Amino acid sequence: MHFLDTAEEELCKDVRSIRKDRLESMLQLSLVTSIASTDAYRDDVGCDLMNCSALDEVLHVISIDGLDKNAKVNWL
Repeated sequence: MHFLDTAEEELCKDVRSIRKDRLESMLQLSLVTSIASTDAYRDDVGCDLMNCSALDEVLHVISIDGLDKNAKVNWL
């Protein structure tokens, strides 16, 4: 069971409508039913919701790393 398959319906919602506790449950279920079930750190994995796009986050990481000093990030 893959997390993105399980959580697709929830993740398609507007970020303000997503229930974080539901995502956490789906993530934990995906971890215990996968090869990660034997990983000692599987209980340390969690999720967080951000009010920006994935592209904005990548651009932010690139600009922090100094690879692209002209990257524009629009934080909401």
